[in-house]
Amino acid sequence: MTDVGRVRAVAVRLQQLDDRHGGADLADVAARYVEHIESAVRSCTFGDRARTGLYQALGEVASSAGWLSYDAGRQRQARGWWDAALRYALLADDRNLQTRIWSSMSDQATALGHGNEGIAIARVALDATRGRREGKLSALLHTRVADGHAAQGDRGPCARSLLRAERAYDQGAQEDSAHWLSFFNAGEVSAATALCQADLGQYPAAVKAARHSRAVIRETPLRRNTFSAHVRLARCLAGAGEFEEALAVGHQALDVLPGVRSPRVEDRLRQLRADLLDRGVRGAEDFSARYEAVRAG
Repeated sequence: MTDVGRVRAVAVRLQQLDDRHGGADLADVAARYVEHIESAVRSCTFGDRARTGLYQALGEVASSAGWLSYDAGRQRQARGWWDAALRYALLADDRNLQTRIWSSMSDQATALGHGNEGIAIARVALDATRGRREGKLSALLHTRVADGHAAQGDRGPCARSLLRAERAYDQGAQEDSAHWLSFFNAGEVSAATALCQADLGQYPAAVKAARHSRAVIRETPLRRNTFSAHVRLARCLAGAGEFEEALAVGHQALDVLPGVRSPRVEDRLRQLRADLLDRGVRGAEDFSARYEAVRAG
């Protein structure tokens, strides 16, 4: 295997582990690996083709380091790695890698309450790949735009972006896609719909979408995403006032939590616990006690 191949293999493996378990235990590993490869690239001599390949591979690992840091709740570190990844993507003239990074940055911006910034970043990615991107990537980017609109309370633009995402996914579902998009399935499109509807206060629609999302995602080996699907449905149910089922689904999330290391998603479960306790929901105290026991174990 070539040097470039070895670096790319690490990038793929990091993503596989993240998809299954989350990024909390991997962020530092990825960061040290990028720093090691950067040092080697700067001290060794390569031909133009090999150097371009190394820039691409470094950009992929740096992008993964950014996502792992984001999943671990390290927001500033995530931005730093994505900035580095963009630099390598530019050096390699790799527009697809740039788009991957922009997608992650858009998600982070919206999650931190900057919906307009999330929309703007996702639109840059859409413009940069216009006419030459696969259906799954189009769908993902349109969900990023929709997320931003939902965070801003813009129902019409959000609905239009979700429709574009659904159509793009349907058109590209059978296409071969980049390895980093392997997580993105029909359940993720429904997940975006559920999150948007919940942000807009449309909880019955959010529950319906969250149910479909969970049904798809729980059939995959992606443990972190399955955990996230349980938490998402439980929170939508709580928003709709369906507290008994919200508690039941919350317990299902706790069943999956061991082996998942994703502070980003765990924080949503903590919010669910707090909401149920604040509302005085019957069974919430038992749920809270089990939550603490599972986390301690």
